[in-house]
Amino acid sequence: MNTFKIKSVGIGKDKIFIELIPYKILTIPKNYTPRLKNASLKDLEEFEIIGDGIGIHFPRIDEDIGIEGIVRDFIKENIQIPLPLLEKLDYLSRKYNLSKEKILEKAIEKL
Repeated sequence: MNTFKIKSVGIGKDKIFIELIPYKILTIPKNYTPRLKNASLKDLEEFEIIGDGIGIHFPRIDEDIGIEGIVRDFIKENIQIPLPLLEKLDYLSRKYNLSKEKILEKAIEKL
């Protein structure tokens, strides 16, 4: 049984950022499923975390993706985020009134 739960979701231009409990951030490509691939940014920005954190529902395109499949497909390609870094992201998020995903996107742009 999977012990991961989705805490938050961020939508980027080409990727979807998924913050999990416990302390992991996954990125999946926008083309993870055909419906996601063909969706507009506006379609993707309207989502809800469902099932107490076990999935994401995109009502505008009638698509559900579950954490079990995401972890199965992408866990090997993602990194474990240490708690101090997540706490720093929380701090910066509050300080600059930005989502953690936006802060990460801005950091990645500067690389």
